[in-house]
Amino acid sequence: MSETPDAKLPLAGRRDFIAGVFLIAIAAAIVYAAFDLRIGTPARMGPGFLPLALGILLGVAGFAVAFAARTSSEPLPSFRNLRPLAALLFGFLAFAFLIDFAGLALAAFAAVFSASFATPGRRWLEAAVFSAALAAFAALLFVTVLGMPLQVWP
Repeated sequence: MSETPDAKLPLAGRRDFIAGVFLIAIAAAIVYAAFDLRIGTPARMGPGFLPLALGILLGVAGFAVAFAARTSSEPLPSFRNLRPLAALLFGFLAFAFLIDFAGLALAAFAAVFSASFATPGRRWLEAAVFSAALAAFAALLFVTVLGMPLQVWP
């Protein structure tokens, strides 16, 4: 059976529905983790109050996105250009693996540098300057301004 590009997808195959289900799954994990912390009350909030509230809001947004997919008439997705997905995924993984032993500055630099190549036409020097500026800003914000005990350099 040959599908035309304008064929309507079943609900479970639509990007909006999949995104809504993904948001609901993330929200469920956040809410589950928030119950390990003291919740408190709105007047005397505990450390788990904000994650719980944000998890519930994310879940509601996920339900709204999934519900709105019922009326969507999006065409079949095409997976021809995987460059943005690969660049962003590599950026996230670079940060996750480098933050512990290379420090915040190098991990942020690697993440931004690799993710900046999601857009075609990005030049190396431009990406390096932007990555260095963002890494410096991250170190300044999190370590100096917020006083978080993060290792900046290896």
